[in-house]
Amino acid sequence: MLSKWRQLFFVLLIIGASLETRANNLFLIRRHNKYGYIDRKGQVVINPIYDYAREFSEGLAAVALKGLWGYIDTLGRYQIPLQYDWAESFSWGRAEVRLNNKRYYINRKGEVVFELKYPYADEFSEGRLRVSNGEKYGFLDPAGRLIGKLGYDWADNFSQGLAVVCKDKKYGFINIKGEYYIRPQFSWAGRFQDNRAPIKLDSQYGYINLRQEIIIPPRFDDAWEFSEGLAVVRVNNYFGAIDSLGKFVILPKYQGLASFSEGLIAFTLDSLYGYLDTSGRVVIPAKFSYAGPFRGGLALVKIKDQWAYINKAGKIIWSERK
Repeated sequence: MLSKWRQLFFVLLIIGASLETRANNLFLIRRHNKYGYIDRKGQVVINPIYDYAREFSEGLAAVALKGLWGYIDTLGRYQIPLQYDWAESFSWGRAEVRLNNKRYYINRKGEVVFELKYPYADEFSEGRLRVSNGEKYGFLDPAGRLIGKLGYDWADNFSQGLAVVCKDKKYGFINIKGEYYIRPQFSWAGRFQDNRAPIKLDSQYGYINLRQEIIIPPRFDDAWEFSEGLAVVRVNNYFGAIDSLGKFVILPKYQGLASFSEGLIAFTLDSLYGYLDTSGRVVIPAKFSYAGPFRGGLALVKIKDQWAYINKAGKIIWSERK
């Protein structure tokens, strides 16, 4: 029998998937120092009237007017009125808001679930909230209850049911119950994604799988999480990408690489950004001063001092100049 909280987050996943379908087709824009949203065709669907705004998450977006924050839905209707001094995006059914110098986590109805008592907190990930008292880290459950104690020197968010934690300068992994899945033993560790996680032994980086086996021996100067079956690594001062067997699919010759998103990855060459496909072929030449990940078929880029959205063919769909 599923626990109450597991049932809740199963429902949230189903609802969230439906809400995100439309939300993923809305993109934040700024025009004349006001914020609004466009669709994938570059058409304005929510007029830029807000002083500040965030991307949509779980079907809602935090927006601000005249110093107060609230939340709108994908049709631009207020679902939670303007009332907060600050508001963050929703994640796993919770969002941090601030009011009268106090910090709270609310649900999608705008109801306060709990008041945050820690000076540092992240967003919820997989039903757990990373918090710190400034010295030690730990996790809260969706009701704001501490799981175990603040016992880690550092901790990361959960991914694939596991979180990286550090104790006595060694890194390991815990599960959502706070139990060690892999006891601290690495010089560093990253998140599990695509069933693999980067780890550091001595001065070199490699990868382990969920069975705690080293599947790509440490031989890189730096390494990042897998995304869409590939991972970015660094050799000397250059970046490339490997497949799940550790074979290079993009040779380490770039000044910088992001992570794969929708089959494309931003690269840096001579201080300009462009995009490669999963074979390493340049599909959009390096001509931007910034290049973000693709989402819903569009990516946010900067052309000189102007922000714009492009599609996968490199065509400008919307820009601040329009």
